[in-house]
Amino acid sequence: MLAQKSTILLFRSIALASAKLKYTEKSPIPYWWYAATYCYAKLENRSQESFEICKKMLGPLVKDDSYIDFVLYILATAYYYAFLENWGDPIESCKTLGEIARKAMYNAPYSIYSQMIMALYNITIGNKAEAIAYLKQVIEANPQTIMARTLLSQIYLLTGQEKLATELIDDCIKHIPESALQHTYQAKTFLLLLQGKIEECKNLANQVLLFTPKAMAIRLIIIACCNILGQTEERKEHAKKLFEYYPNLTKNDVEQLLKGVTEQKKNYFMASLENIFKK
Repeated sequence: MLAQKSTILLFRSIALASAKLKYTEKSPIPYWWYAATYCYAKLENRSQESFEICKKMLGPLVKDDSYIDFVLYILATAYYYAFLENWGDPIESCKTLGEIARKAMYNAPYSIYSQMIMALYNITIGNKAEAIAYLKQVIEANPQTIMARTLLSQIYLLTGQEKLATELIDDCIKHIPESALQHTYQAKTFLLLLQGKIEECKNLANQVLLFTPKAMAIRLIIIACCNILGQTEERKEHAKKLFEYYPNLTKNDVEQLLKGVTEQKKNYFMASLENIFKK
């Protein structure tokens, strides 16, 4: 466990240190590594501004026949977040992610980065069974992969496999360093909501919101908690902030994000968001 935590922290420290460097032609590191790690760090705040930075910095690096799997993976992650957070046209984000996935699999089908990209793409098109298969391959090849573990736990939750989700989330919290648990906590908030532990869910979601204030999913979960707890004024404040960040968000957009989710869970979640889409 200590070795695993140390490995995760070492990679994260190297990536964040690289992101802070000012790149010049004399820099000892290649530009692609600087650009990818910079975007890796920027994406942690889940904002549209970070998405635009990633497109501008990484897009030119993967055009034509150029191929660097880590760069492509970070760019794919940016488009995956764009799809989830409704930054621009989600159909276009999904289409671009599909193009990135095809390029990744053509160039390096057995790379864990290519398999992660395929998992992201399959999630956006609602093919959760295929996404699960890819994520399991990634985790088997590299048990330290935080995002693969987190995404797999979220899919288990959304497809009604709560026991598997709970085991995976608990395992993540045990083996992943505290400083890298952000995505795992997001998955746990949804688990707590489905388990009916509303106060605990809301408290954890508020902690996550401190460092990702523009994260749509977390804001929606808090609104759901407020509705269930009858906290009308607080719900209104969060709904107001949600539509400041996502003025064009509709009920249909949220339902699209739940493609492949069991009907029972989808209905439960949408019912807990009552009133926020009414004019």
